[in-house]
Amino acid sequence: LWPISDGAILWSQAVSMSGGGYTIVLRQRDASTWNASQGVISPYEEKRNRSLAPDDVPQTLSAAFVYELPFGKGRSYLHDSNALDHAVGGWQISPIIRYSKGTPLWIRSGSCLTSYTGQGCLPGRVSGASPFLQDPNNFDPGKGALLNPAAFESLTSFEAAGACQGCTGVFGYTGTGPRIFGFRGPNYKNVDFAITKDTRLSERVKFIFRAEFYNAFNLHMFINDGNFTIAGGNAFDTDISSSTFGQWTGNVSAPRRIQLGARFEF
Repeated sequence: LWPISDGAILWSQAVSMSGGGYTIVLRQRDASTWNASQGVISPYEEKRNRSLAPDDVPQTLSAAFVYELPFGKGRSYLHDSNALDHAVGGWQISPIIRYSKGTPLWIRSGSCLTSYTGQGCLPGRVSGASPFLQDPNNFDPGKGALLNPAAFESLTSFEAAGACQGCTGVFGYTGTGPRIFGFRGPNYKNVDFAITKDTRLSERVKFIFRAEFYNAFNLHMFINDGNFTIAGGNAFDTDISSSTFGQWTGNVSAPRRIQLGARFEF
């Protein structure tokens, strides 16, 4: 039998003026909602606020199909025995496959001389310096940090002048960086898989067994358990004022999960 299948390839781009679980209207100027976690700069810099949305995923490939194995009564193979049919007949496999590009990263400074305005400080990029010390899709925590501190505006720009050696920060300075950068975290890939056994016990009674495997190949990705949070709760420290900037936070995608179920239909 031919499998029943479905698939899609998606190209897209999401651009926003702010992040969060609500809609921003351009006339909004309430500083309490334009904060560091949302990554909004100043209500008077709307052009600078415009950037990729933090959950932008430009390419996604997804596919799903259901395939009934060709064994048992009414099938191509092993169809001559009722006893054998109960063992090998009625099996289906149904994987769901997804691959997508990683979401954009954003860099913040926890040390910020704008607390009285509710704005966040966004370090700019240093020209010519790569933001990565490792390939995000082949990251090895044993080799050190993912993000390169030398690729971003120094923390001394956000510390008050005289507070430390080389500090030049002044009140109201928010950095030169965008709200969301264009470089991305690790890509996402996942395969979920189900195996179903449909056994007819009589004309009126049928027994169905189903085994479901989520993250079937137990792939581990450096993301926050597959959950996106606007506050930056991802798998890497993106605060340049932190001593662990660029390092893995310990977050990783969920491991393989197996669920078994059975039912009678009559």
